[in-house]
Amino acid sequence: MGLGREPYIDLLFNRGPKNQFYSESDKDFYLAYYGDKAALKRFLHSKDEKEIGQLGEVWVSDLIVLLLRYNDATIHDILMEINSTTRNYVYYIMVTMLKSEDLRLYPKTRALYNPKPFSLAERRLIR
Repeated sequence: MGLGREPYIDLLFNRGPKNQFYSESDKDFYLAYYGDKAALKRFLHSKDEKEIGQLGEVWVSDLIVLLLRYNDATIHDILMEINSTTRNYVYYIMVTMLKSEDLRLYPKTRALYNPKPFSLAERRLIR
């Protein structure tokens, strides 16, 4: 995908309906955007999540779009089904990238966070 709105418009309204995806992560984002919870789980475990540089930044941007697309209960339930390292990483992205007024929409999801700080080894694993 990409940063800015043009790549999202291209995927959601042009390429996606024609089943033309650049990667599995691209496809999972598209399906998750339209409500496929299994695709959202796959997206959370995408290889792009661990990338450094542009791919990792795009994954974070895509995650923010999906977080804003889903409600608190759904995000909470999906995060309950994944490992704690990924769950804490998603929380970290939420608190650093969402505006405080948006963050308040996710009280159940925020309650999942393990307040233990990331060790240096964990930071390397999740990035």
